[in-house]
Amino acid sequence: MLELILVIGYIIVTTAIGWILSTRAKARNDINSFFVGKKELSAVLVCFIMFGEMIAGSSTVGSAQTAFNLGLSSAWTNWGQSLGVFVFVFTVSKLYRVAGYHGAYSVPEAFEFRFDSRRCRMVVMVIVLVVYGILFAMQPKAAANILAPMINVDVTVMTWVMGIIFVIQALVGLKGIAAMNVVHSSILYIGCVVVGILAWNHVGSLDIVRETLGGSYLSVTQPSVSSVIGNAAGGLFAFILSTSLVANIYSAKSKKTANAGVLAAAILVIIFAFFPALIGIFGKIMYPDAEAGTIFYTVADTFGPAIGALASMAIIAAVFSTAPAFLLTLSTTLTRDFYLAVLNKNATDKQQLRFSKWAIVGIGVIATFLGIYANSILTQVNGAFQIRAVAGMVLVIAAYWKKVDKNSAFWSMLIGGIVAAVWHFAGQPFGIVPFWPGCGTGLVILVVMTALNGKKVSDDYARYKALMDAVPANEL
Repeated sequence: MLELILVIGYIIVTTAIGWILSTRAKARNDINSFFVGKKELSAVLVCFIMFGEMIAGSSTVGSAQTAFNLGLSSAWTNWGQSLGVFVFVFTVSKLYRVAGYHGAYSVPEAFEFRFDSRRCRMVVMVIVLVVYGILFAMQPKAAANILAPMINVDVTVMTWVMGIIFVIQALVGLKGIAAMNVVHSSILYIGCVVVGILAWNHVGSLDIVRETLGGSYLSVTQPSVSSVIGNAAGGLFAFILSTSLVANIYSAKSKKTANAGVLAAAILVIIFAFFPALIGIFGKIMYPDAEAGTIFYTVADTFGPAIGALASMAIIAAVFSTAPAFLLTLSTTLTRDFYLAVLNKNATDKQQLRFSKWAIVGIGVIATFLGIYANSILTQVNGAFQIRAVAGMVLVIAAYWKKVDKNSAFWSMLIGGIVAAVWHFAGQPFGIVPFWPGCGTGLVILVVMTALNGKKVSDDYARYKALMDAVPANEL
């Protein structure tokens, strides 16, 4: 009962915080406020928003679940993302910031800024919608797996309840989500660290892990080096298309502020990733026959109702720090890159805002339904990263290789993305993660078509470079 009261109270309080702040800041009244917080976010708020995406509830629960079966290598999902943040900052951060200066609100708009191509924008739009649809769909189920047993409610029913709550929270806009994430991230970090330390003390030492489970459980190269590299590289390049990361670049007071905030988040995540993985490993020793999907909560419950409640709040915090932002991301993309670009090119701010809010409701319902039938949480998350990694790789290369043009970028992203998606949904044939066939195919197409285009500098690169150079540094 204590756990239930604390969790329900936590959800109500954090939701109220988001609505109150967004109301005071009038952060739901126009698209500039709703999507990018009037470009007023500080480094601290940027850090908390970014941290929220990187430690999504599905990857926190999923990391413990995978570590229970595989070991410490499960942390690579988060470590790869952190590496991606560093690559992002030092390669394409300025590109996105200048795109925002010229009116971009979404990731696909930034691709059109670089390639001057509606086709490239549409391909990236589809990638973003598919990937973030998968990512959001995992969140209600992750929360339901924790809450349903507390009140003896069917998991499916609780999944729907969580989906509805996420819709309500997403409607507060970016500033409201940022305020909620300050609380969520703090609770999550404290909860995971406390449970991890208690579990370590309970088991005794890492030597006991080696003796009981074997040295492979503490290896970071399981199940194979190629899989680890593929997952890490997939997470790395996928984060070039991280809509939360890009939203932070658009929304921060300056590029310097944005970069400082996201780098701080990446460092925090590198440390944090150890704890869910260790909880899963220690859980394998403590409860070898337990259900892997709920091992995080099972381990925490060992140490009494107070720690069990803290763990439940930590998982809820992980999910709630991520799910509303994912919904806002999907809404932003649909509004800017489908409604405005295709359906109503002369849409007013008011019309865009209304469409975006209805999109949040519609996407929330559809994605929650699809997420109910997902089997392995972390597999779906990893697969989503692999799909968007292709476009991320293309953008990094195109930001510096002057010969790359819109045609080579389009076909590379389209075919490479299709290969990665098919490979993922086919169950990763031969044990090969989608990054290798997807990015391998995309890279070959990009290099060959670029080499054959007959120009030292493509027309769209020349246009892009001129736009980049025209923006004074003090305005970024």
